[in-house]
Amino acid sequence: MREPTSVNQNSFNDRYEKMKRILLSAILASACAAAYAAPVSYEIDPMHTYPSFEADHMGISFWRGKFNKTSGVMVLDKEASTGSVDVKIDIASVDFGLDAMNEHAVSPEFFDSAKYPQAMYKGKLVDFVEGAPTRVVGELTLHGVTRPVELKINRFK
Repeated sequence: MREPTSVNQNSFNDRYEKMKRILLSAILASACAAAYAAPVSYEIDPMHTYPSFEADHMGISFWRGKFNKTSGVMVLDKEASTGSVDVKIDIASVDFGLDAMNEHAVSPEFFDSAKYPQAMYKGKLVDFVEGAPTRVVGELTLHGVTRPVELKINRFK
């Protein structure tokens, strides 16, 4: 019977060290992948974001307007096909392109911007196709009232 040699022990230690390196590499690789797939937050650019709307005008025509001041955040996780939108709209920034209409819109008869200075929209990004959402399902709070509002996304880059 032979006694174990140090060669066998060295071989075991070499295999053990190699397995440790492989395992450590796998852990680091998965950590990097997890970091890559983490959700990303985007601040909404107030210089390029103008929520717009149309309002029926006595059944004859439509008033079109926009809000000039907005802020908010969008969170997107393409890998998990999830995300959210949180937008705040400054009601006093309403702009119909007509000063008289703007004044009427912020008055107590319409938006009442003194009492309700901000509208909010909070929603979840849904129905992802190739990493891009196609809809937002959320709620709009306007004039102190919250209602469900679903938005269709026509293009998402």
